[in-house]
Amino acid sequence: MKIALNTGICHIISVGMYESIIDPRYIFEDDESKVKFSSVLTQEEKDYFEHKCFMEWDSEAYDGLVAGYALNIIKGYFENISDTIKITLCEKGTIDSPPYYNYRTDELDFEVDIEQEELNKILSNVMNNHQFFKWANRFKSRPGFISWMPYCEDEFIEAIKGKDIERALSMYLTFLYDKQNNFEEHEFGHTYDLYERISCNHGMTEFIKDERAIGIYSKAYDETA
Repeated sequence: MKIALNTGICHIISVGMYESIIDPRYIFEDDESKVKFSSVLTQEEKDYFEHKCFMEWDSEAYDGLVAGYALNIIKGYFENISDTIKITLCEKGTIDSPPYYNYRTDELDFEVDIEQEELNKILSNVMNNHQFFKWANRFKSRPGFISWMPYCEDEFIEAIKGKDIERALSMYLTFLYDKQNNFEEHEFGHTYDLYERISCNHGMTEFIKDERAIGIYSKAYDETA
């Protein structure tokens, strides 16, 4: 059975790029500094680069890079929990970015494949684990917040049986992730893996479309090489 999920409800990794550790302005800060503090560049060149580097940014290519690494990390996570639940990641996923960042951030839409037998196993595991519903209470509706998650026993049973499999499965995958982290507060540890993979393997010139800006960066880079 194929089920569509997204990181907006399945909190095992965050791909939110706005003012986060995977925001290009943060992740490539050192690259920008090479230009900003270069002694071989003119002020005009520095100003041009600062103006053009993100104005001529290939966001589609960067989003694709983030999605690819995120999918790889999710696939590894599914392998780590295979003793508890067998679930397969389908090899596709896309970044869904909002027009404005006042209500939500970027999310990764992806698809998984799971057998009905595994869904039955999830229900059995949950019903025999009071820790799950104690944990799920965080999703309970409260003043100023209306929950759409099946956080109580009756709602979860209905959801996992077909009423809202996406949210029920997302909750369980998030529960297992939090359990791995001993239920401590965390900022999506997998997102730090994402940051490291991008920052260690890529430079900002891969995503700048303006050729002159790339040339200016290369000039500054040669100075420090």
